[in-house]
Amino acid sequence: MDFPSSSFPKIHPLDKITLILSCHQYEQYEYYSQLLPNVEKAVGRKEVRYFIDGSELINDICNEWGECLTRLNRADKLQLMGAIAETLYYLELNKGEELNEVTSEAISHLINDIPVDSYQALLSGLLDDSGKPITYHIDGYEVIDCMVEEFGQYLQGLDDIDHYKALYRISWAGAGILEGQGEPISICSETVEETCNRLHELGSPSDGLYLMQAINANLQ
Repeated sequence: MDFPSSSFPKIHPLDKITLILSCHQYEQYEYYSQLLPNVEKAVGRKEVRYFIDGSELINDICNEWGECLTRLNRADKLQLMGAIAETLYYLELNKGEELNEVTSEAISHLINDIPVDSYQALLSGLLDDSGKPITYHIDGYEVIDCMVEEFGQYLQGLDDIDHYKALYRISWAGAGILEGQGEPISICSETVEETCNRLHELGSPSDGLYLMQAINANLQ
């Protein structure tokens, strides 16, 4: 049932989380989530459709795992990101693109020198398309300084194939670390494979980068 907006009392922004936490029944949550459409953002999440929309694949992803992927744990999300990035990597490899030997060494240092709790910031820097330097997202590590020196502050010297390789290796390394810490990878491998096989539905397989941005933004 649709209610006129005037029938709702005004709610102070600081009361939003308290209000949602008080909703113990699913029906209550549905009611208040309409009343407070920004509640997911209030706890640090953004809907997948904020980053990419307009395809049946995105509809299926949101139906399966939630609009903000809340039905996946961190290890699952990193596993999915890694699979998407690897798919894009092999598409570039099949085009005849060649890897930069320096990249593999840099990726190993990134994985070993940066703690897993900072992987979200690291991946944000690798996925940034807003014109911000990588140091906007993550700084204070010698390996990041080396990345900037080698590839530029916007990583403009990193070819697509090397870019995708960095994304899938870091994502999978993070998933493995979290699994070792007791956060199991429970996402169905067949579902992950199906998602990767349907990346073309986004308009272009490379639009998988926007899907990775959405996953990374909800990595909590």
